Amino acid sequence: MLHYKTIGQGRPIIILHGLFGSSDNWRTFARQFEENHTVILPDLRNHGRSLWSTNFDYEIMSADVIHLIDHLGHDKVHVIGHSMGGKLALNLINTFAQRIHRTVVIDIAPKRYDPGHEHIFEAVLGLDLEKLQSRQEADHELRMHIPEPEVRQFIMKSLARQNGGKGFRWKTNFDSLLHNYENILEAIPMNEYEERVLFVKGSRSYYITGEDEDLIKKNLISAEFVELDTGHWVHTEQPVKLFRSVSSFLNEED
Repeated sequence: MLHYKTIGQGRPIIILHGLFGSSDNWRTFARQFEENHTVILPDLRNHGRSLWSTNFDYEIMSADVIHLIDHLGHDKVHVIGHSMGGKLALNLINTFAQRIHRTVVIDIAPKRYDPGHEHIFEAVLGLDLEKLQSRQEADHELRMHIPEPEVRQFIMKSLARQNGGKGFRWKTNFDSLLHNYENILEAIPMNEYEERVLFVKGSRSYYITGEDEDLIKKNLISAEFVELDTGHWVHTEQPVKLFRSVSSFLNEED
């Protein structure tokens, strides 16, 4: 069973975080929905407080999500997914379409992406957690491979003190994610799907191109696109505008 939190009450929404993330990354955004929706915030496997596993791909993660939805007693849910979580959302409508009401995909396309996280894996797996004395020391060590402070801050949200307060540990299973990195990058081969799907893209992000939109519309016949003035981290850069776009889409009558 995935570790999860729930917020609010009403028609259920599940929010699927991206690579190296966790449910905590979406808690503030989720609170905007709490008056009218029950928001389910899981940690995907190998992330946060959920199980660590050597097996990791979109089929396995999809089964995890459906198991959680069953456990909570929901028949159908809205799904919001960001980045890797967006690919997972697309795989869910491929394999469990009858369990999904509406789908929002944030700044990702169902295509295969080129590698780009090698420097992060090198940085975190090269950190000697047994000798690490402080978070400041970790930040200093990571800076050699990850110069962007906002990226280091995001990665370090997964750095936690060992039980008892001596030493550190990662809450993300970086070893497994590296081993399964090709599975994360892979394309989601989409079946034809007539229900509406909202794609939200950042205008300063390269993750969804005009060419991608054309490919998406070939199989996702009712796909819609919204562009916000952000990079890839749409939910942190424009949380209010993202909420307005997503809420309007989810609450429109069929």
